[in-house]
Amino acid sequence: MDHHFTLGLDDHEGRGVSQSSPLHALMTSPPAGCVPLADGPFFLECHREAESLLEGVADVAGEVRARYGLVLNDLGVVKLQEWSEDGLNGFGAETVAQHLLLAIYRAGLLGYTAEDLVRFIRTVAVGSSSPDPEGAEGHQSSGLPS
Repeated sequence: MDHHFTLGLDDHEGRGVSQSSPLHALMTSPPAGCVPLADGPFFLECHREAESLLEGVADVAGEVRARYGLVLNDLGVVKLQEWSEDGLNGFGAETVAQHLLLAIYRAGLLGYTAEDLVRFIRTVAVGSSSPDPEGAEGHQSSGLPS
């Protein structure tokens, strides 16, 4: 499934865009299927083939992190308190992705590691911090276990 989304950097660190900056490198050589938007804060407009919106966003954000060391943290969802149970690829999925992007970015600013975040999600979502808890395999159509 082809997903269309904008993914940006709400930069609380005040990075500039000099010729040698990672942000300049990203703007001049974005991931496949993405183009920088011309006006306003930094955003990429992306088309990505993936099973779900969350997977497509993760693919682009992960590639940017690996190539440029930047943590993109904004999908442009402005009313995060609004909610829609419209499936894995609708507005509800956008708000989930927005919350996760913000959490990852802000946790990094506080000093949390990726392992801290993965352990937190595993513990809360499946009741275990071990990498492969019994019975936890990928997406479950009925939602996360309670």
